This record gives sequence, C-alpha cells and structure tokens, in this order.
Amino acid sequence: MMRDFYDVVSSRRSVRVFEEKPVDLASIRKVLEVATLAPSAHNSQPARFFVIPKGDVRTQMVNRMSEEYLRDLLDDGGAQEPAEETVSRSRKLLMSAPVLILAALTMKDMWKYSDDERNLHEHTMAVQSTAAAIQNALLAACAEGLASCWLCAPLFTKRAIVETLELGDDVEPQAFILLGHTSVPPEMPQRKPLEEIVQML
Repeated sequence: MMRDFYDVVSSRRSVRVFEEKPVDLASIRKVLEVATLAPSAHNSQPARFFVIPKGDVRTQMVNRMSEEYLRDLLDDGGAQEPAEETVSRSRKLLMSAPVLILAALTMKDMWKYSDDERNLHEHTMAVQSTAAAIQNALLAACAEGLASCWLCAPLFTKRAIVETLELGDDVEPQAFILLGHTSVPPEMPQRKPLEEIVQML
C-alpha cells in the first residue's frame, strides 16, 4: 500500500551509510519512473539519469573525480593531509553506495533565444526542473523503503564524469543520488521555524 504522503515527506533522511544488501531492480525502476513525473519547464523534461553499477567504470570515474577534487582543495590552500582525508571520505561514499545514479540535464529541448540573458534563465529553468525530478526520486525511494542521499559533487567534477561515462557534450552532470538500505536512519536535522523562512505578504 502507498505510504501516507506526509509520512513519506517527514521520514525522508539523507543517509550516507548503507548496508551491503542489494537493491531490487524493480524498486530502482520505480524511483526513476516517479522522477520522470516531476514538473518541468515547457514540459521539456531536461533531466537525464544514469545508473552506474559497482565495477570498473564507477572506479575510473571516482578516481578521476578524486584527482580533480584533491587538486582543487590544494589550489585553495588546503594542507595535503586534511585534503587527502576529505577526498578519501568522499571516494569511500561513492564507491560503497549500493546504487549510484547520476542526475544530469540536457538543453536539447529547452527554448533558444537571441540573447544571453534569456538563455541563462532557460538554463536555470532546466536546473530547477532537474532538481524537481531529483526530489521526486528521493521521496519515491523513501516510499519504497530505501535510504537515499543527494550529493552535488558532480557540479565540481563535470569533465571527469562526462569523459569517463562518454556522455556527450549535451549532457551536464548535476548531482548523484545514492540508494540503498539502512537499519538506523539518522535523526531529522534541525529545521528553521516557518516564521523565519515564510512571509505572508
């Protein structure tokens, strides 16, 4: 039976530690099907999803991402050892996730304009549309009894991902969705009160 919508929303958590238990393919398909139901600008549906199994391709991609990440941290003036520890934690998370899904966007079906400003807005609309699809996926994962996490690391290592996965120039990585099972979901982090973030005008 479908879980109550508000129960799903309130019980969803960002999980970074998963059990070794495999994820059923039918559940993965359901998560992605629900992602495609999200609203999108002009109904252009710019979101694209790539399921990356454990194996050589994921290893190559994460290795290249780790190299870029470490280089950026050192270029920012970070010390070698703390930078390597930070990269190692990120690498372990991406390598250990039972299911790793890349969320990306394409501008192929977005509207084209004669000026840069409106084209920039169109790109923002594609980002927003892709984010809506990601949120749908996270809620669907929760409804399926899966733990998940949304990571924006691909924004900082786009070239490594596109080249390793041979995605093509029209695909722009946006985020990873991690899926798996967990026995102890984390507590809800503190949320700002409604009065602080909402104004009734």
